Amino acid sequence: MNSTRSAMKLEPTIITQKEHAGRRMKLMKQFGPYDLLFFPGNREILRNPDVPYEFRQESNMRYLTGINLPDVSAMLVPRDNKYILFASNQTLDDKVWDGNMPTHKDLKRIYRADEVYEPSQMREVASKLGASTIHTLHSESPFNVPMAKKEVDGELATAMIEMRLIKSDAEIQAIEKAINITGKGYDAALRVIRPGMREHEVQAALEYQFRVNGAEFSFPSIVTMDGNVLHNFELRRQFNNSILQDGRMLLIDSGADVEGYSGDITRTFPINGKFSKMQADIYEIVLKAKREVQKAMCAGVRFKIMHELSEKTIAEGLQALGILKSSNSYQLIKGARLFIAHGLGHAMGLDDHDIGEYKDRVAGYTMVFPRETDFAIKYLRFARTLMPGHVVTTEPGIYFIDAVLNNPQIRKDYKGIVDFNKALKYMVTVSGIRLEDDVLIQKDGSPRVLGPPIPQVINQIELIMRK
Repeated sequence: MNSTRSAMKLEPTIITQKEHAGRRMKLMKQFGPYDLLFFPGNREILRNPDVPYEFRQESNMRYLTGINLPDVSAMLVPRDNKYILFASNQTLDDKVWDGNMPTHKDLKRIYRADEVYEPSQMREVASKLGASTIHTLHSESPFNVPMAKKEVDGELATAMIEMRLIKSDAEIQAIEKAINITGKGYDAALRVIRPGMREHEVQAALEYQFRVNGAEFSFPSIVTMDGNVLHNFELRRQFNNSILQDGRMLLIDSGADVEGYSGDITRTFPINGKFSKMQADIYEIVLKAKREVQKAMCAGVRFKIMHELSEKTIAEGLQALGILKSSNSYQLIKGARLFIAHGLGHAMGLDDHDIGEYKDRVAGYTMVFPRETDFAIKYLRFARTLMPGHVVTTEPGIYFIDAVLNNPQIRKDYKGIVDFNKALKYMVTVSGIRLEDDVLIQKDGSPRVLGPPIPQVINQIELIMRK
């Protein structure tokens, strides 16, 4: 008896195929009749001969199609409002090892493609369409498309940036769902932290909540007593088995991923459940900076102004503690930047650092507003005027970094601005404190912190950890 498989169905998603189709139409309207737009999807990459790395689709491809399958690419034809996919049909051996993946017929039906071809037909299809230019965002395409530009296409990049930065209601729903799950992870982590544990045990408690709630990871979680080291994921991967020490603090920077959309939250907790005087002093400065920034945010304000407000608050706080000793406002900010180390925040969405590959173009730096070169502020990833639909992080921090505080040239240059001996006293027990939330600029121009309240007030944290 012959058997046929049931029609393959797409799992229910927050971002509907109707929305993906609307995005494609909006993009194609910005190009002429002799343009083609090509979006190569990511390939499956092997970590060893038989085991691939966990797959993640190229974000622009996913934004326009919703396809999260490897080795599928898309072409848009503005002249005909046509949407073409390129994907290989499976061999019998493929089906034995991978199961029945979507056929060309499935791809047309599920993802609303007009036509689907084999990748080997790319050159033939492009030639028949008679385009004068094939726009692509990648300097190299896996198909060696004729006429494809060899560098990032400025026109297409700008169009995608402007579309992706303004989030739809569905995108906001996906981001907030990711943050809600992230909140569950932080709640679990906060309740297990204690001296004698290892960093990776806390990470396991946190990330278990991601997986059990159907989410993935926006980025490798940072769970560390060395909060003054900003990223260094490889260091974390190999060495995050340190035993949590009584009297130190634990910084956690993590986020769940829902349908490719990111949560990105940072909190810093005392390992023994009680803030010391020094820890509380620095923590309150960071918390004050975050509150002031979020209160002042609104549509029409440049995000760089929010960064400068954060710098000013931190500078005044460090001055009150005697770590900064200058009364000159310029020198005060300059000195504070040694302890701030990075910008206030970044855009987020389908990528954690949203559309980060285009650097200054997405960040909003121009000839009129160029990126600054001074320490810390040169790392501000987003400087644009805030608009309804923007989702950005606010993540002020204070860091006592050995490579900075013990640098002979920095000590010489900042001798009259920074009390280095006093600053070094904070390096071990405080290390680094960062507090990060994800903020939406709403349609009325006001800010809203997305997701559930995740503990950040000292008394609240100490009460939970005591229990």
